[in-house]
Amino acid sequence: MMVREKFGIALMMVAALLVSGCASMTQYGMLHQQAQANYVSGNLDQAVAEAAQSLRINPKYDPPKLLLSTAFPNAVDAHLERIENVKRGSDSFKWDHVVAAYESIMLLNKHIKSLPPLLYKKQPVVFDIRDFSAELEEARNQAAEAHYQDGRRVFGKEGISNRDAAAAQFSASMKYVANYKDAAELAAEGYYQEGLRLSQVDDVETQKQAAKAFTAAQGYVRGYKDASDLYAIARKSGIKRMAIIPFEDKSGKGLQYGSVADAIVDGLVSDVMGDQGATEFLEIISRDQLSQVVSEQKLAMSGLVDVGTAAEVGGILGVHEILTGQITQISITPENTVVRSIQEKGSVVVGTEKYTDKDGKLRERDVWRDAHVTVTFYKRTAGASISGSYKIVDVKTAKLKDTKQFRCDYKFDCEWATFSGDARVLSQESKMMINKEERKAP
Repeated sequence: MMVREKFGIALMMVAALLVSGCASMTQYGMLHQQAQANYVSGNLDQAVAEAAQSLRINPKYDPPKLLLSTAFPNAVDAHLERIENVKRGSDSFKWDHVVAAYESIMLLNKHIKSLPPLLYKKQPVVFDIRDFSAELEEARNQAAEAHYQDGRRVFGKEGISNRDAAAAQFSASMKYVANYKDAAELAAEGYYQEGLRLSQVDDVETQKQAAKAFTAAQGYVRGYKDASDLYAIARKSGIKRMAIIPFEDKSGKGLQYGSVADAIVDGLVSDVMGDQGATEFLEIISRDQLSQVVSEQKLAMSGLVDVGTAAEVGGILGVHEILTGQITQISITPENTVVRSIQEKGSVVVGTEKYTDKDGKLRERDVWRDAHVTVTFYKRTAGASISGSYKIVDVKTAKLKDTKQFRCDYKFDCEWATFSGDARVLSQESKMMINKEERKAP
């Protein structure tokens, strides 16, 4: 790095010693101290930013002026030296670093340009602000071209990972130069071709990937070719139909707490249907459809936990997968309410009275009396825990596709308060608790 004359640092240190101790305690003084610390540690950009901020607060404060006279040109020179070193390297994306360095210089210039007119010993303080706009634009073009060429290198290779890699490079090129060449069109075409290739495979999962590829194409070029129509076709073929069979309750407590198994299934269906991303490629058949088939086949719902039976019913329903499970344990922490009472006291105005002041004039004043209030605090708790397992059956192969254990914990907590007495002496905390409503555990 090109180092400026050492006497600049010496002047800066001497000036710091002459500064009043009071100034160092102000915001602009502390900013200058931070700038000094960053300068010494080699963080020149931050030193410039903090010194400039100090001067924007107090343009008459001299120490940051001396610091900037050294830190600013040294910071610029450091970036220029880095630019030259990077340019000599062989990194494929070296222009990314060049752009970053020029942008740092532009930010340094911005800090200096934001300063009000400055005087030091009654003389104007002048900084050598060099404009690198043209160099920055050229570096951005070079960076864009490097990413564009790397995208072209991968473009045309089959496989979604290759399409993603090409699109990422085309996106990077457009980050440096908006709408660079035909980068957007190439990214869209890559995904479009991948969608066409995948859509030829008669498989639900592959059709789903084809639909996603057509969506990605439209993400780069809106309305690209007939990608929208092809997406609709692929999505229809890529939708997985699933039947969720009510879970079997083996806990021995199901009747005691209602139909827990049905509640679990209903909650699961509700969560899935409320997630637009999940339902894009998933269709859950209704409980009515399932019940009808079970009735027609003279089966019991409990028998559907058997893999073979589940697959048979799934085939009749025309679904791809069956999800079923069982509840093995239900643990309940009974509702418990803890009560405690406290007394709060204070003085309140209960009226007025007449009195004669020292000058013999008749006046009126408030009459104060002690008051108290009893506050009763309630804390109600309860809990529940449900454990079980579920499995997913592939209808086509009549084999288990997945099986997992689950545990769901629920904790109920409610706090509120009531009072009797004079509400005027209630504390703020008590008022907040009194305003809360009592709730029963579900």
